[in-house]
Amino acid sequence: MYSLWNLIKKEFDRIITDRKSLIMLFLLPLITIIIFGLSSGGGYISTFDAALISYDSQSWNGTSYNNYESTMINSYLNSSLINLNSNLVFTESSGFNDSKIFNSLPPKVKLLLYNGDVAVIVVIPPNFSETVNKSINSVLYYVYDASDLMTTSSIGVSMQEPLLLFRVAISNFKGVVLAFPSPEYDVPSWYNQILNYSAAILIIIIILGTSINLTALSVVSEGPLPRMMLTPANKTNTVLAKFISYSAIMTVQALVVFFGSMAFGLYVLGNLIDILIVLILVGLSGVSIGLLISCISTSEQQANQLYIGVFIFLILFSGAFIPLESMPAAAQMFSNSLSITNGIQLFLDVSLKGMSLDLLRVSFILIFILVLLIASIVIFRFRKMEV
Repeated sequence: MYSLWNLIKKEFDRIITDRKSLIMLFLLPLITIIIFGLSSGGGYISTFDAALISYDSQSWNGTSYNNYESTMINSYLNSSLINLNSNLVFTESSGFNDSKIFNSLPPKVKLLLYNGDVAVIVVIPPNFSETVNKSINSVLYYVYDASDLMTTSSIGVSMQEPLLLFRVAISNFKGVVLAFPSPEYDVPSWYNQILNYSAAILIIIIILGTSINLTALSVVSEGPLPRMMLTPANKTNTVLAKFISYSAIMTVQALVVFFGSMAFGLYVLGNLIDILIVLILVGLSGVSIGLLISCISTSEQQANQLYIGVFIFLILFSGAFIPLESMPAAAQMFSNSLSITNGIQLFLDVSLKGMSLDLLRVSFILIFILVLLIASIVIFRFRKMEV
């Protein structure tokens, strides 16, 4: 019994002296809770930035109708769930095509959705005022960014409020105004829906997690490393050699994941090479994170703990599960500097929107990799090795 007590006391003494593990164990969860506790919330119903374009004419066959178009526009301007200002209201007299709504929109309007300046474009079709005046079912179209799953799941609810305000304004609840969705940047029905809507998050997290795990023990678990320090090989070259070697292995892994995903029906509207570049960049960032963890850690147990903690931390701040818009401003800035956040957005832009690589986001990932690699070299150079 006495020997057992001594062993328990010894373990407690060892745990208490392991300050890095204690910091990660208590401080990291506390910081995360504080940050998201200060967030603005978020949920399925949210305010959407919108643009509105009208093809409606107030006069048909020589007969003038009430200004229902202006009433509908005011309903959206006064909505609490749709954020629309007068600068984003456009009027067109021709070019409407109800079978290809997005393609028929003017380029300046399409660009708003393409660049992410708005989440939805409300389209008032020709003869809208006429159908309302005759109490015929009137149709509105809203084109939204279907690559954003949060938008897809909640836009329909948010669109109901301005339609209700319109009915109240015209004092007519008999005629029904229908909002007809026209999703853009969605996955074609003949593709694997589950794979493609989760691909950006799933593939990026898999590559990042496995590449971090690949290198998290590369320094701390290498027994002959202290003795190697007695040779002419310097510490900087040692870290660089590990980074290059593990990066080569990670690149092969990225290729395997890429071709495997393509074999199971990955939908890519943009350039396939761009998708591969994104996967490799994310993998390189994972290698640099793993090297830093290994250089900081003094034991394999500590490296494994740091790996799990950092990985969970990155997922929480990736924007994949908690919308970035609901985070405090400082947390948003921090999240946008992470490779996982930029990687997910680059993947979505290329695969679902057909965009080319955003050089600014690519630069953020490259800077992220470089900063962590330099930090690993500096820490390793000042680290004491016992032979």
